[in-house]
Formats: sequence, structure tokens, C-alpha cells
Amino acid sequence: MLAAMNASAQNQPPTQVATQAKKLCQFRKGTSNVCTVIVDAPIGVTIRSGPGSNYQKIGAIPYGYDVQVKITPQPQDWVKLVGRPGWIHSQYLVKAGD
Repeated sequence: MLAAMNASAQNQPPTQVATQAKKLCQFRKGTSNVCTVIVDAPIGVTIRSGPGSNYQKIGAIPYGYDVQVKITPQPQDWVKLVGRPGWIHSQYLVKAGD
């Protein structure tokens, strides 16, 4: 199932996916690009050693868990975990609170 979701994300136009990652966090000029998000995929999300599905799987985060991520300039559809190694795909995350 996760492979099917990854394939779906890879078929999206780059600007659509990039916008998706940026929508996770609303930043003001001069602030850190770190925010808290919630895993929204029913089967959880795979943690990868780098920003792409070709990188090694190094863990997973279950549905409903909140994590801190850093939005990076590239690649824009993957976000870096804060406080531990790994990257996760932004498609499986939602913004935490308001």
C-alpha cells in the first residue's frame, strides 16, 4: 500500500508536491523552517536514510504520531526529521494544530 502511495506522489507535478510540503508549515520571514506535523497515513510512514524512496528504510512512524520536521529547499516533497536521522514524504503528513 505504501508503495502505491509513493508511486502516486511521484506522478504528481513537482510544483504540486512542493506546494504540499510548504503548506505543512506557515513561516514568517526570519523564522525557523521547523514545525510539528502529524502522520496522516493509516499505515504510517516509512523513515528513509535520505530524501527519496530509493534510500534505505531506517524506521517507521505510526498513524497519528506527531513529529518535528524541517522543510528544506530540495527535494521539496521530502521533509527532514528534527532530533533524529531520517526523511519522510510530505504526502503522508498534515499540519498540527493552528
